[in-house]
Amino acid sequence: GIRDSLLTGVQTCALPIFYADRAFEILAMVYQRTQSGDALIGIRKVNDIQRHYLHRLARASWKRAQLSATGGNREATAEQYFQATQRYNECMVKAVGMDREEIAEEFLKLKQEIAAWHAQQKTGAVSEEAGI
Repeated sequence: GIRDSLLTGVQTCALPIFYADRAFEILAMVYQRTQSGDALIGIRKVNDIQRHYLHRLARASWKRAQLSATGGNREATAEQYFQATQRYNECMVKAVGMDREEIAEEFLKLKQEIAAWHAQQKTGAVSEEAGI
């Protein structure tokens, strides 16, 4: 990624997405005006790049959530699960065919893991209140 002392991690993460979104918009305008096959191929390539990037971000957030959960950091776990969910949702929008099915399967596993984590948190909260 891009490293700059003036940019936060969130900002550096958003830069590639911003540029890909902008490229997608420009190629879409070119395609609308010209019906160019090259523009359409470019749009598909940009979409693939975005999808793969978002998928990597989703997996990385999921892994960070698991590590945070293992360490007992509830806030970080919740934030990373939220980030993973957001990235998987964005990735699903851009996915087609077999890629979409594979991503949907992963996303379902993530949602099941999140549900189990939430249930565990509720059980742990009840145990703490009861002094167990």
